[in-house]
Amino acid sequence: MKKFQFAFFLSVVFILLSSCSSPKNAQNGEDIKNSIKGTWKIYYETCCGRTSQTTFGGNKTLKFNTKKSTYVYSENESVIQKGHYEIKMDEEIGDMIYMDDNFPAIIRMEEGKLFIDKGYMDLKTEVFQR
Repeated sequence: MKKFQFAFFLSVVFILLSSCSSPKNAQNGEDIKNSIKGTWKIYYETCCGRTSQTTFGGNKTLKFNTKKSTYVYSENESVIQKGHYEIKMDEEIGDMIYMDDNFPAIIRMEEGKLFIDKGYMDLKTEVFQR
């Protein structure tokens, strides 16, 4: 019986400790802003919703100039979109990036990869690497 109580106690402690930690995406906006500086190449993209498909590779690049808060999104060396961006912290979701459009994306870094995620709205998720 004592082994069961001890195991139960450890389980409760583990649950409490894990619930107190911040979510992975809750980085300081300044930290992620400094981390995204430079040029990123597409690793894979997933689009869209319940019938989503994942495409690996390609010739898309995303370049961030953190001093001017500008970006250039290109494919096959042709500019698709460029403009200004802003990173804001959402208390429920984490860091969000606004890139000259009405749909903010979740932005996060994991294992050296940059995630620009609009999947929460059944839109595209793009993953970039250096």
